[in-house]
Formats: sequence, C-alpha cells, structure tokens
Amino acid sequence: MPKNTIFTLLGMGFAITFTSIISTSTSSSAKNSFPYEGILRENMAQLLGVIEPDIKLTKLEKTTIEKCLPTPGRNQTCQPVKLPGYRVTMSGKGENWIYYVTDNGEVTQDNRASLNLTIRRTLAKELGIQPHQLKIIAAQRIHRSIPCPSQQTNCQIKPTVEWRILVAGREQPFQVKLNGKLSDFPNISHIPISSKSSKIPNVLVQKVLQDIVYRDASINKKIKINSIKATTWNWCQGKGPGPTRPDMGACLNIDNPGWQIVLASGNNRYFYYIPENATANPSTYIAAPDGMQSFPELATETVKKDAIQRGNIGTLMFVEPRFFDGCWNLNQSKIECGNSIISGWEATFSQPPKSSNPPNFQSVPTIVYRVDLTGKISKFVSYSSWLPKP
Repeated sequence: MPKNTIFTLLGMGFAITFTSIISTSTSSSAKNSFPYEGILRENMAQLLGVIEPDIKLTKLEKTTIEKCLPTPGRNQTCQPVKLPGYRVTMSGKGENWIYYVTDNGEVTQDNRASLNLTIRRTLAKELGIQPHQLKIIAAQRIHRSIPCPSQQTNCQIKPTVEWRILVAGREQPFQVKLNGKLSDFPNISHIPISSKSSKIPNVLVQKVLQDIVYRDASINKKIKINSIKATTWNWCQGKGPGPTRPDMGACLNIDNPGWQIVLASGNNRYFYYIPENATANPSTYIAAPDGMQSFPELATETVKKDAIQRGNIGTLMFVEPRFFDGCWNLNQSKIECGNSIISGWEATFSQPPKSSNPPNFQSVPTIVYRVDLTGKISKFVSYSSWLPKP
C-alpha cells in the first residue's frame, strides 16, 4: 500500500476530496502497475465481506480531476486546481464501484455511479417510471451488521452495506440492500406506542416515527412520544391545534379532523398532523413534520449569525422539511455532493422592511436559508420575494 495514500471513503459524511470530471481517456497498459489498486481492493472487500482476491480492477481510465481548495473564512470560495488521476472501476460480488484517484493518492468514490442495475430497477418500480428516467440526487453508503440467530452461539456478526438513496420525485430517501430489496430500516420497535385513547391506527403512528428516524438516525435512541391527541383544525376560524396555515390566500371554512403527534428529542420538538382521511390507505401515507412549528429555536439563531453580514433578517415566514444532498442541492455536478444526505429545513425569512407601512399585496423581499435538522448548521441559498395571494 502506498505510504502517502489519502483515503476518504470510510466515513458516512462529507468526502474530503472535491472532484469533478474534466476529460477522460482510456488506458489499459497502466492496469498492472496501478499503485492504488491494493487499497481500493482492501476497502471494497471489507465492505462487502469478501476476501480481497474476489475484488478485481476491471477498468482504468486516465482523467483530469478538478480539486476544489476552499479559501478560509465564513464566505468560502473555490480555488479550482486540476490534477492528473484515474477513473477506476472495481468489481466483485456483483458490484461495480467507481472511484476517482488523483496521482498523489486522494480517493473519492462516486456513489451515484456505483449503484447497481437491480437497485435502479427497484427505485424506478417504486416511482412508477422506467430506469432510464430515474434521477439520483444522492446515495449515501450505510454500514450495518447482520445479527446472529438467537439459537447460534458460535456465529460471527457479518457486516453488510446498504444504500440510502435520495431521488427526484420522492421526498423521503429510500434505503435499499445490494440485492435491490427495500430495507426494513429504520427499526422503531424499541419506541413505546400508546394510541388507544386517541383512536389513531398504530400504523400511522409508526409512519411518523419512521419519518423522524429517516431524517436523523442518530436520534433513534433518544426520541420519545410526548403526546398523541385527536384534534380538529379550521384555518378560517382559528380552530385547532392544527398544521400551520399554508400560503393559500382566502381560506375555505372547513373543519379538518385528525390527530396531533408531538415527538421530543433533547430540546427539539417535532409536530406532526395526520388527517383523518389518511386511515383510508394508511400503508401509503407519507408523514412529514410541520415546518413552522418544528423549526428549532437554535436554527433561527444560527441563521441570524450568518445573516448579519447580509443585512440581517426579518420574521420567519415559511419552513419546509426537506432532504438535501451533501452540498444542500446547490451543486449537483460535484461527485462528493452526491455521497451524503442532509435532512433539515428550507426556511424563508422576510428582509427587514424599508418602510413602516408597506401597501397591501406589495411584493415582500425575502431571504432563503437551508438548515440541518437540529439547527446547528445553516446555508444561505438566495434572495427572493413573496407576493401575498389575494
């Protein structure tokens, strides 16, 4: 193994190297002398639970890789540097994984390009489209362990790899096994559910718990149900509690029966509202937290710290729960952006008013941020405007 190899594949977070393809040319003569084949074979074998000889280098293409060197400071900019390197295909156990390796040994796996055809067909079927129509936003590699059967005492726990995949056309990520079958993740069996008093079907409560764990697996052991209660909301009459009124202009005077479920994790609270009509087909219901009511207080403070240099922010207007790629969906052309998934919020704030009495229906200048689920990290997106609906 080369002594100076910089390997960035073992973590589940952001890749250290920043690469994008500039040009490629095929080279077969370098296959037998490629100095980083050993480390790629070792890593892939460990992840797939096979011996190293089962992994083969099947394709090697010489390429130019653009590495982004961020400048220090709050407003980081990219200083692109073009480096010679290779696009490498490593194959084994039915998988063909794609890596980019610079001449000095910096390695980045292209997760999106590494997804096998069986997985792509499964996702396309779930979305009701053809595989060639599938748009992969991000693919995050998940390391899990297969537990031993309870009756076996000499069993060794086997590692396994799954993919957490964010695709266009669906808000929640899929979690898929290498054989293309959807995973049973997340496991919420340890969270006690008591919904008899509210008469909500347990399957809908499970949908809510699965959603919040999908958004942040690290809170799985900390999450608890604060309350479940039946409610009826009417936005015209102010009846509730209920979900935040959407940007809808004139409201319809309709009572909406359903349930409120409040989850707690540390100092954060997540408010879910389930309409009663979800009981008609609960297995297909997709839950999501109410953005305005669930937005952490810390998130507003985090945004304010950044917004000071942009002229500050006004009031919080809209919040949507969202999933983003590793670059907040702001630069999908970079390989490392597609290697991780961020769950969080897209928050729209008003900009401070320039006059004390703005006329009705005047366009309101806004500023948009994306924030991680717990509110610790924020990313400025854009300046925009909002026009109230009549």
